[in-house]
Amino acid sequence: MRNRRACSRSRPAGALVAVLLIGACSADRAGSPSAGAASPGAGSTGAAAPSADPAGSPGAASASPGSGASSSGSEPAGDALAGEIEAQATGVEPANRAELASLAAELAADWRREAGRDKDTDAIVALLRRELSDKLAAARGGPAGAELEVVRAEVCDRRARALSRRSLALGKAVVDGAIAAAEARGAGEQLRRDVAALMPRIRALRDPDRVRALSRDLQEVSIEASFAITGGGPTSRRLGDYQAQKPGAPHAQ
Repeated sequence: MRNRRACSRSRPAGALVAVLLIGACSADRAGSPSAGAASPGAGSTGAAAPSADPAGSPGAASASPGSGASSSGSEPAGDALAGEIEAQATGVEPANRAELASLAAELAADWRREAGRDKDTDAIVALLRRELSDKLAAARGGPAGAELEVVRAEVCDRRARALSRRSLALGKAVVDGAIAAAEARGAGEQLRRDVAALMPRIRALRDPDRVRALSRDLQEVSIEASFAITGGGPTSRRLGDYQAQKPGAPHAQ
């Protein structure tokens, strides 16, 4: 996504954690729309969840990531991590706890996906959890529903990244001739449906700057989906840059 949504939203404590964050987040967001590559991500309950495939396979439709896989380290497994996220949002009204639980489960699963399964997993998840905790603390005592809004926005952001990863992977497959026209068309149409499902959630967010930024990201996804559906024509800047590196590849304009 945009550079203002860079991984380090809060200043991590300690050089080691900072290095871990930069490495892990660079891998997850490499080639985001602002950087010229792709990055699919997250939204709130009711829209398509982020792809469980971190590479954003071209033909993959959105799928709920579930509760997340446990790591070999000391960080909690998906269900426990989701419970910790819920516990941090102390100001959420009882009537909204069910929505919070669903969002927390999705967020925890995507943290696990982003962190991966290597030796740095625990440190990365701990940092992501700390960042969210800081945002929830800042929202505490604010307008009604402010803490739930924080979690909604985080999930929307991650769902948008997930769609972005998928659309760029699909566009590259079309440019490379690595996907059949019918499959590309079906994947592009699914992306359009997923964008349409997520857009109302994004427009409902309270932060107008975030709404504008995420809307631009989804517009780019839609352009790349159309490129896949038609098999060519105008496309995004990042996909055009990719095509320019392949002089023999047709279509992208």
